[in-house]
Amino acid sequence: MNFASRPYIRVFLLLILGFFIGDSVVSYWHYSVVICIIIGAIYLWMSFSKRRWKHPNLINYIFVLGILFFGVTYISMYKKINERKVSTYDEKMHSYSAIIKQKLKSTTFHRYIVALHQDGNPRIYVLLLIRNGECLEFNLGDNLGVNGKLFSLPFARNPYAFDYGNYLERQGVHFQMYAGEKDIQVLSSGHLYFFEEWALKASDFVKTILDKYFVNDDTKSLAKAILLGDKTNIDDEIKQNFAISGAAHVLAVSGLHITIFIAFFVWLFDKIDFQSHIWKFVKVALLLMLIFLYIIITGASPSVVRAGFMTGIYLIGAILFKRADTFNILGFVGICMLLYQPYYIYQPSFQFSFAALASIVFFHPYISKLYTPKTKYDGHIWTLISVTVAAQIFVLPLAILYFNKFPTYFILSGLVAVPITSFVIYGGVLMVLVELVFPSLNVYLGILEEFLFKLLISFTEFLRTLPLSSIEGLHISIIQFCILVFMLLLIVWLVGHFQKSVLYFLIFTVLALVCEISLEKIWYKGHASLTIYSITNGVNADFFIGTKCLNYNQSTTSFDLLEAIQKPNRMHHHIIDSIKNVDNTHFFKVNDLTFLHIDGKVNLDNIKNKDPIDVVVLDSKNYTYPDNIKLPFDVKNVVIVGSLNKKIEQFWRESALDQSFNLHFINKQGAFVINF
Repeated sequence: MNFASRPYIRVFLLLILGFFIGDSVVSYWHYSVVICIIIGAIYLWMSFSKRRWKHPNLINYIFVLGILFFGVTYISMYKKINERKVSTYDEKMHSYSAIIKQKLKSTTFHRYIVALHQDGNPRIYVLLLIRNGECLEFNLGDNLGVNGKLFSLPFARNPYAFDYGNYLERQGVHFQMYAGEKDIQVLSSGHLYFFEEWALKASDFVKTILDKYFVNDDTKSLAKAILLGDKTNIDDEIKQNFAISGAAHVLAVSGLHITIFIAFFVWLFDKIDFQSHIWKFVKVALLLMLIFLYIIITGASPSVVRAGFMTGIYLIGAILFKRADTFNILGFVGICMLLYQPYYIYQPSFQFSFAALASIVFFHPYISKLYTPKTKYDGHIWTLISVTVAAQIFVLPLAILYFNKFPTYFILSGLVAVPITSFVIYGGVLMVLVELVFPSLNVYLGILEEFLFKLLISFTEFLRTLPLSSIEGLHISIIQFCILVFMLLLIVWLVGHFQKSVLYFLIFTVLALVCEISLEKIWYKGHASLTIYSITNGVNADFFIGTKCLNYNQSTTSFDLLEAIQKPNRMHHHIIDSIKNVDNTHFFKVNDLTFLHIDGKVNLDNIKNKDPIDVVVLDSKNYTYPDNIKLPFDVKNVVIVGSLNKKIEQFWRESALDQSFNLHFINKQGAFVINF
């Protein structure tokens, strides 16, 4: 791949790197502004100067530095502006005006993203939590009067768990608020932009059609997921089937769905043999209108809008500027999206979309040449296979990083799931049109559509039952991920423009990746640590000794929930041996670490220990004040499970200072981790 002839993709990649750097050094944004201005001035002077430079590539290096520092400056200033906006709010009880902007999946709470406003302060976005059953659900655009207190977003309470608070913050949401029925009053409704109102009405119309003509609940929820991106009611077992079979991407309305939808019309318009420039503009205008229509029908969620924008820009470049390079078009779209919202770089949907599209554009031509189809049908099948394989090359590192697994039968999944998805998308759009003119026909279309959805469910379930359907337990660190991505970029460079120096650099990168993985495993083999997890009921702890794990469990938390909490941490420690359970004793020793769990059942007088105990775990339900526990030995760390009131908590803090032990509150600080 010749990056020199593709300036937009170069700027796009450099901008991403600059954003990552700027996000970590935001406090120095003033310096980056000055450096960016200086580099820009030097670049302009060198560009317009007639002087011949000894090093011809010097101006290119200046260009690279300029884009990097522009990215650093842009995201740093963006972050600083948001911080100033958020700083105008405090965590005290106030009355607010809140407009419902987005509904999230409900669990024990109704969850909404709201645009919150207070007199004299700028508008911010907040996660509003309302306990189920306390009040009625609200609709998008409802303007609420809310009395409440803002709280900080939740942090990841257990090691290497998904940080939902950080995810929300990068979506532009900065606080959360709890409210009950008495705290909320509906002031008015309909506070939506015209296209949001259209999208809401269109989405409700499609849901009405599906509820009317679909009988089975599983197929109905799957149809809402694939056609509208609404995954709130889809069964967890079906989600797992799609994830393990490699077909999870069809559940979220994204670039794949818009591409499938618009591909038919692109093919149809290409059949119209007009060569005039006017027809090109008309064709682009019609395709953009169809994309906008599809966005409206699917509810205009942010991911669909992004995918529609990307597809629209691509079609403009491909039709009006046929000589335009696909990578340049892709880079231009990425630049526009990142300048609009820099934190898109952290969104998995953005990463997967660009990775898959770039992988297909680059690798598909090379893979398709490996086999020459003999018939027309062979050609269609080979195209599906080659596109599926090409898409996975850049997606593979992301899949391992986020999901710690890799679907073995992704080719089979692509061969069946993508064509079925294509038919159900066209069928869904057809049902909407038919409902407007001849609704009786939808009885038969509904039966056909429901059959296709049942077929898709059965196929993914079948793939899950196959041996080695998914390679589980894969783990790569951020450093390993970056090395792997860099290695793939070098491969791209070599395929497009072979150079010995790049080949040697690639070999060095592969060796660096192997060494880094080996050193990490060697380190963990000689490593010992204890993790006491943050759970709702009781105590659960893992003792890691090399590649072995001992588990201590005195909790009523369900097995599935415990496994979900423990799994990321265990994978990070490269646990390869079977996990053994510690006997239900409250006092024991692992290597050089002594552990004591006091829950009201243990008799402290029976514990004979001369040396200080390393970790003592207390359950706040049985013990409140330190004076209630007469320990006949010294303690190094006291871990309190459960919540305490402020007075008792302060009492514990004072006792920790007097007796010189480390105090850890799991309900406030999250999991307790110590090396030994």
